Amino acid sequence: MCCKLYDVPAVPKKAGAWCGHFGMGRGCLIYDSRPDLCREFLCLWMQDPGLPEGWKPETSKMVATSSPQTGFVHIRCDPASPTVWRRNPYYDFIKNWSRQLLERRSHLLVFVGEQAHLILPDQDVPLGRMSPDTNFTVTRSFAGGRVSYEVKIEA
Repeated sequence: MCCKLYDVPAVPKKAGAWCGHFGMGRGCLIYDSRPDLCREFLCLWMQDPGLPEGWKPETSKMVATSSPQTGFVHIRCDPASPTVWRRNPYYDFIKNWSRQLLERRSHLLVFVGEQAHLILPDQDVPLGRMSPDTNFTVTRSFAGGRVSYEVKIEA
C-alpha cells in the first residue's frame, strides 16, 4: 500500500497511483536500488508488534504512521476502499486507539485521498483538505455526566 498511497518524487510517483516499479504479487521490482525514502519508510504495522495481523497494509488497505512533526497517528486509506476505516474490526480499534492517544494529548487522523477526518471517542470530525498551515484545537468538556469534545479548525 505504501507503493500506492504516498508521493515518491524520486521515482517519480503521485499519491493514489501505483508506483511504476511495483509488480502485483511480486512487490518492488527495484527493491535493491529503491530510493532512500522507500528504504527508510516504516509503517506502524512494521514497528508496533501490538498492531494485529489484520492491520498489515495489504490486508487492511490502510497504512498507519506516526507524524514526526506532531506525533499524531495518521491512517491513510486506499482510495479504492475509502470506507474501510469505518468497518469493523478496524473502526472499533481506531476509536479505542483515539481514546488512548487523547489521554496522551495526541490525536488520530484518517486520510482518504486529501480529505482528513479527526477521530474522537464520541465523533468523527471531517477536517477537509489538510495543509501544513492547517491547525485545529480540541476542547474537552464534562457536562451532564458525559465527556464531549469541541473541535475548531484554524486555517
